Amino acid sequence: MDTAFLVTLMSALLVFCRVGAFAMSAPPLSAAGVPLRVRIALGVGITVALAPTIAVTPLVLQAVLHDSSALALAVIREVVLGLSLGLALTTIFSAARMAGEMVGVEIGFTLSNVVDPQSGKSVGELAQLYDVVSWLLFFAVNGHHFVIGAIAGSFRGIPLGSFTLRAQAAESLVNLVRTAVESAILIAFPLLIVLFACTVVVILLARAVPQLHLMDFGYPARVVVALGALSVILPRSAPAFLSVFRFAESWLAGAVGGR
Repeated sequence: MDTAFLVTLMSALLVFCRVGAFAMSAPPLSAAGVPLRVRIALGVGITVALAPTIAVTPLVLQAVLHDSSALALAVIREVVLGLSLGLALTTIFSAARMAGEMVGVEIGFTLSNVVDPQSGKSVGELAQLYDVVSWLLFFAVNGHHFVIGAIAGSFRGIPLGSFTLRAQAAESLVNLVRTAVESAILIAFPLLIVLFACTVVVILLARAVPQLHLMDFGYPARVVVALGALSVILPRSAPAFLSVFRFAESWLAGAVGGR
């Protein structure tokens, strides 16, 4: 086999390992409802577009021509990098779902969970609603364009076969989880305040009018107030969702900007 063709083929394989692993693990492609063939097709399509523009590094050239074990290690590195970036984005974008779960627990909607078609797991209705809204906003602001651009740019910051775990990886992971939780609280906070005020009012009414049964009256009242407040608050929560997207963009840009 021609040496130049072999090097080109192996380089394209390494590009596909990174892109394909990312497509398998990053939301929303990682959802259970997305067929495997769609993820593979997307990975192949992006690889075909990117591979001709990516320079072959001396490390890859040496591995292809003289060291098959080094080539296997390079493949593993690319897969690990793609999976790491995809799982990191999954953690960031879980903020919307966490916010929905917080509100759902407070209202009591978790008593009637349904199966989420994206994850195949039982989640609350509000968690699904917040998740869908976040993804609609993400695509509305062309966030997917940035993600694809960041993956393409990662080959400049982290050349093929050169990925190594940095000492700051643990700190970056902690920052990632902390920001996701903070964002979830920020998104859910307005509705949680309304529900807290509703709880106080219901308790005061129950004390003032003992004939009112707290369980029979309180739960329907909380649901009505919560749904009314949700219809007002959720359309105005776009800045909180956008802050999650901005953090995802900045984190991803920093992660692929260098080794």
